[in-house]
Amino acid sequence: MQLMGDRVVKEAIVVGVSYSKCDDSTISRTRDYTPTYSPNEPNGHSSAARKVSGHAKEYTAFLADQIIPLMQQHYRVDLSNKIFVGHSFGGLLGSYILVNRPEIFDHYIIGSPSLWYDNKVIFAMEKKYAEKHKSLKAHAMIYVDDNDGNLNDKKMAEDVLAFEKALRSRNYSGLNLQVEIIKNENHHSVFPGLLSRGLMAAIPLKK
Repeated sequence: MQLMGDRVVKEAIVVGVSYSKCDDSTISRTRDYTPTYSPNEPNGHSSAARKVSGHAKEYTAFLADQIIPLMQQHYRVDLSNKIFVGHSFGGLLGSYILVNRPEIFDHYIIGSPSLWYDNKVIFAMEKKYAEKHKSLKAHAMIYVDDNDGNLNDKKMAEDVLAFEKALRSRNYSGLNLQVEIIKNENHHSVFPGLLSRGLMAAIPLKK
């Protein structure tokens, strides 16, 4: 990565988990990244994708119980500095992990999360987490574009600000929260910039 090559951030191992083999990407993303079963989701992908939705819990367990131990076994990894990166439905997954099993990662780079999913179920999950926990030990960086020409983008930005408000209202100990609305980008173009911002915040190279 250029950020590492130019010595802007610390050396890092980048792990990409592919979609399941032989699956359409929208089916794989919907099944693995969504927290609840929502077969009639109006803003979801295809009907076939929506019918397999709601398996974020199992996918999160897969990351925690298989992927991370595999990396530890074969590579020189720092288990105290694990970073999650996800955008759109991937950002929804990151938000799910953050308010259900935050200990899995140390840093969360969450881009344009689909917080609208299933009547904003993530907000209900965060509320449930808050009822039993006073701490949320994580560095969460949430980014979203604010394309004024796209109503959906604007609503996503509003959802992110509402999520920020909810998180801050709990006064969780251990939570380092950064939220930014990135101007002059759209849902697809915003990712490179938010990735750079997130990595420079998570693992800056101290000179």
